[in-house]
Amino acid sequence: MRMDGDTLLTIGDLARRTGLTVKAIRFYSDRGLVPPTARSPAGYRLYGVEALARLEFVRTLPELGIDLPTVRRLVERDVPVAQVAQEYAEALDVRIRILRLRRAVLRTVAVRGSTLEETELMHRLAKPGRRRPARLDARPPGGGRRAARGAVHAAARHDQRLAGAAESRAAVRLVRPGSARGAVRPSSARAEP
Repeated sequence: MRMDGDTLLTIGDLARRTGLTVKAIRFYSDRGLVPPTARSPAGYRLYGVEALARLEFVRTLPELGIDLPTVRRLVERDVPVAQVAQEYAEALDVRIRILRLRRAVLRTVAVRGSTLEETELMHRLAKPGRRRPARLDARPPGGGRRAARGAVHAAARHDQRLAGAAESRAAVRLVRPGSARGAVRPSSARAEP
């Protein structure tokens, strides 16, 4: 549809071009993130071509974990994208550290066959942000707090080594002879002509 020489898209056209549902586009439109450029004589929403780029932007940010109020501030240019990205990356780093600690505790519990009391102690010792462990009257069997803390830290170091090895394996994928199918061959493994 054309109006004043500009191409205007119906919400259905926008949905087909972006892969979003009409309902999702209405949701973003109702919240002012992708406002319609105009309305048809029948009252239908019409969008300019710039709505395509804006929808992709608005759609990408929540997939990265950014909430809608922050998306609105970004769309309205109240805050720079780089600042928000930095803040969310730092928050994600904290969440990753917490998840690694939890995984280390669970793996230690599984390997040691820990009792409920030892599990609770390891969980308390591994809580992020704790400066000193709480004092306990009774020590659990099998070495006490120091052994439990050592086991948690050893499991965390083991997880870090595994993650590092997995990252380096993923970073360089060697190509088997005769199967070049798009894989990257490191310079040291290139065949001589």
